[in-house]
Amino acid sequence: MRKFFAIIVIVFSLLSFLEPAAAVDTFSDIRGHWGEKAVLLGQSRGVISGYPDGSFQPERPVTRAEFIRMLVTALGLSYQRPAVAQAYSEFSDVEYNHWAKSDIIIGRESGLAKGYSSDKFAPSSVIRRQEMAALLVRALRYAGKTDIDQVPLNFTDRDSIAPWAGEYVAMAVGSGLMNGYPDGSFKPDYRATRAEAATMLYRLLKYTGGAFDYAGELLRTDGQLMYIKNSSGTVAFSVYRGTVFSSETGVMDYSKTAAMTGKNVSVNLNVYGDVTYGEIAEGFSIPEVELGKRQSWARTLMSHVRKGSSEGEMTAETEGKVKDESRSLKVTGDLMGVTDFVYQHQVSGSGQLVAIVDTGVDASHGDLQFLPDGSYKIADWVDYTNEGRVELTGTAPAEAKIKVEGEEYETSGITSVSGSYRYGFFLEEKLGFDVNFNGELDDRYLVLASDSNTAGVYNVVYVDTNGDGKVAEEKAMVAYRESHQFNNFLSESEGHRFPFVVSELNNSGEMVKLGFDAYGHGTHVAGIVAANGQISGIAPGARLLVIKAVNSSGEVDWGKLEEAVTYAAVAGADIINLSMGYYQDMTSGDSHLARTITELVKRYDVMFTVASGNKGPGIGTMAAPGNSADVVSVGAYISPTMWSQDFQWQVDEGGLWYFSSMGPRKDGMLMPTVVAPGSAISTAPGWAGVDYFLMEGTSMAAPHAAGVAALLRETAADNGIKVNAAKMRRAFGAGAKNISHLNMAEVGNGLLNIGGAWEYLRQADDPGQLGAVTYNEFYGMGSGLYARDFVPGQLPYQVLNYGAESRSLTWKATVDWMKPLFDETTLTAGQHRELPVRYDIPDEPGLYTGLLIGDDPETYGRDLELLGTVIRPYRPADDDGKLKMSGTLGAGQVKRYFVQVPPGTEKINARLAVPRADGKYMGRARIHLVQPNGEERVMTDYAGNAPQGYQAQGFITAEIDALLPGVWEVAVYSSATLSLYGQETSSYDLTVSLEGGEGSAATSEKPALVVGVIPGMASGRETGFMGLTLRDFDTKQPYDGVVEVNGLLYNVRDGRLRLKAEGPLVSVNI
Repeated sequence: MRKFFAIIVIVFSLLSFLEPAAAVDTFSDIRGHWGEKAVLLGQSRGVISGYPDGSFQPERPVTRAEFIRMLVTALGLSYQRPAVAQAYSEFSDVEYNHWAKSDIIIGRESGLAKGYSSDKFAPSSVIRRQEMAALLVRALRYAGKTDIDQVPLNFTDRDSIAPWAGEYVAMAVGSGLMNGYPDGSFKPDYRATRAEAATMLYRLLKYTGGAFDYAGELLRTDGQLMYIKNSSGTVAFSVYRGTVFSSETGVMDYSKTAAMTGKNVSVNLNVYGDVTYGEIAEGFSIPEVELGKRQSWARTLMSHVRKGSSEGEMTAETEGKVKDESRSLKVTGDLMGVTDFVYQHQVSGSGQLVAIVDTGVDASHGDLQFLPDGSYKIADWVDYTNEGRVELTGTAPAEAKIKVEGEEYETSGITSVSGSYRYGFFLEEKLGFDVNFNGELDDRYLVLASDSNTAGVYNVVYVDTNGDGKVAEEKAMVAYRESHQFNNFLSESEGHRFPFVVSELNNSGEMVKLGFDAYGHGTHVAGIVAANGQISGIAPGARLLVIKAVNSSGEVDWGKLEEAVTYAAVAGADIINLSMGYYQDMTSGDSHLARTITELVKRYDVMFTVASGNKGPGIGTMAAPGNSADVVSVGAYISPTMWSQDFQWQVDEGGLWYFSSMGPRKDGMLMPTVVAPGSAISTAPGWAGVDYFLMEGTSMAAPHAAGVAALLRETAADNGIKVNAAKMRRAFGAGAKNISHLNMAEVGNGLLNIGGAWEYLRQADDPGQLGAVTYNEFYGMGSGLYARDFVPGQLPYQVLNYGAESRSLTWKATVDWMKPLFDETTLTAGQHRELPVRYDIPDEPGLYTGLLIGDDPETYGRDLELLGTVIRPYRPADDDGKLKMSGTLGAGQVKRYFVQVPPGTEKINARLAVPRADGKYMGRARIHLVQPNGEERVMTDYAGNAPQGYQAQGFITAEIDALLPGVWEVAVYSSATLSLYGQETSSYDLTVSLEGGEGSAATSEKPALVVGVIPGMASGRETGFMGLTLRDFDTKQPYDGVVEVNGLLYNVRDGRLRLKAEGPLVSVNI
């Protein structure tokens, strides 16, 4: 007897409580009938039933409604019935209260049932044999059979077979599901009987491995206990009273099975694990089953993330020399289609208020002072840090001169109604910035407040900016929102100045805040959004609300940041830009800040544009709050023209900046929303010594999106189109340009395209409230499939309709390896549906991404886009512990390799070599080693060519110990500077090796399960299908959950699973 080996890894499971089933009845009219065995099996599986009088009526014709109900049950789809019980059928002749309405809806959605016309099903019509053939073939296709055998139609009445049915009949007969009659005919229009229906379903269940729950050798019987042995052990099953068994010689009562010991038996079980029916047959191959628990590493990964202070994503990797400051943002705008759009619609972002929540903004910059109509650009300047806070603890009489700590200050002419000044000192040392550029940090500046109008209400501030004590000669300053004033500390360095504003003065005069940007980040971001002067931002007509929440070290208090964004929303901001990111967020878009953002979006309809983060190039590295579902998250893109314009390097193909954080979100959600230009020459603060400088980062990409949002909002208002934040967010994704050589985990929906976004806004209605979740190894459920430590076989989505109206979604996938098993689903209001999805991931290791698209034909655009991200890694441990790869990469491009690191591995070693030809290195490249949680462990130096004055090296190496088990990423990056060496590509040889340890994903611990493995059979041969049943060893109750079989992960419902195996079923590694 042939052996089948099966190893099953249990991921998690939940007890499934099913309706109990009684023993199979022996109908009064089927004893000795040719269809008796099929009827008994069908009844034990709940597929068919008899009549109240105890009869089955085997020769009675079957209606189309009856057969579709049987078929839905046979395929395990009956659990879908409650979800469509309140739905209306698309067929006009299927009434709302029709007893088979739910089955007809399910049959139509899953592609099983077709109507006689677009709106007629004829449920009460008797089903014909050729119609039955079509349904059976569609059932096989639903189960995963794509290569169905056909036979020549040699029936004597073949000309009577309808043209549409010929292929179906050939396949139904070829697969052994149907036969002709002894006289050589097929009788295609013959009315199928209940016995024939039971027989066809019996064959279908046998074919797909779904006929039985458990199989093994019958060792013995002991009263109502039956002992059955397979390779996982011997199991004692209780036998339900009245149970019968079928054999080659007929049907027998259970009491007579004792004589069959030593033979193979297949049984069906009720919810309690009692045997309700069985078959005994000679020569039936019993698969051998080996059990093991699958070890999941996902839940241990995040504990290894380095803890530290909350840091903003604020570091620019490069500061380039400005070549043509006015052209840089013109180039980035052109890339997004802005120039043509602005010309066509004559918009500038007018009427839009964009909040720059950042390090502050230099309000003195000429390009950030005024709108095109001459009014002030910056509406307000608010500080949520304490960097510029000066405590006015001192008091002095309002006289012509005052003496403070031994120094005299001239204050003649400064009015104080109360007759009392308040004062304090601004200290360079506290800030850590030399504001007068004298090379020291020991200067201090008197800050004096007076109540010029009402006694005790302090409203004017004077700062001794040059430190000469002549305070009366200084500018009288009030809060920026009232006066739009700015000032500068006297500088001892030509071309450098430290500008500031008064952001706050409390009425009591106890404190004043000076507002400034001592980091430069916020000023640069503001210029990208809305500069209006020598350079033009994306939306030069937009007003700015400046909110400083990040200090001059790039650090942010996240509680203060929440206060800052809340203030912006309450103050009426239309768009809030956050060019920052937090990388230690262990949630998946569910941090406290993300929840605050969600609430603000709902309450104030404010749109957020947020940097995706600078933790690339690893997959799955989205930062918070860019990982929130309610923001437009933006990655950093760069085009060949941008390379040429800002860096003077010739690069043939655009791509991502290597540092740009990648999706998907850790729960699988499609992120980033889009990518946008991630570098630009923009405004610089006065202390920089230049008016403009070049910075790169996702911090630069987000304000490009904010500017586009301002233009779109103005255009919508001009055209009388109502938009909200949610619709704007969808428009950004729907209108993005595909980047063919990059995948969706890297770039989300693609490159931000204002024209495409406008088309969506112009045509789309509210798509309603839809959502979907699927299995996630870390969180349990996620908003997309992210399979890093497993490869999916078949996993469902739960699709939810949160709205008040029913919806109907059609389904398709953008890739061949992902197949929704339903063509469409009807979603009644407030309901959810399960959408089974089958995956057939290619064997070639790599990163695979694709979209599962749910579309309501009655709305514009796609209604649901569900990202599937699957990593199939290399397994060096299976190949002497080494991976050797060679390749060629264009300038500025990345090639990813994924490596499975088993538990116990001590070291990972990587070596990258750039070969030589004609005495010259063939490129310049480096490697990034990224551990399974997305944290980069190593970025090496470059191998290959080197700039003048640096030593070129032919190879570089990296070694890491203290490894996390799981899938590591090795990213090869080809330098964007290749044109400096007269080259366009980098050639490389990569070797990755693992040392130490012989761990594996399985452990010796076995789950306490009863596992039945039933190979699919037809006409005495294997079909490539396998039925798998999992039950609790003690209670015998079915398990629901997820199991890994042959290295693929499957969802198990009601303790049963049907698998499609390629080729002979030799081993099933569980």
